[in-house]
Amino acid sequence: MYELHDLINDPLQITNLAYDPAYSEVRKDLEEQLHQLEIEKLWINMPKDV
Repeated sequence: MYELHDLINDPLQITNLAYDPAYSEVRKDLEEQLHQLEIEKLWINMPKDV
């Protein structure tokens, strides 16, 4: 489950925008960034003999 909040208009983080269709492009971009970070972390932590 993801969370995405508009901290300017919703500073108390009441409304989760992660599944709002209007924010689908933002979510897609963030998912791609997260995936890339996960890949980089795997490479950093991969044993040398693999």
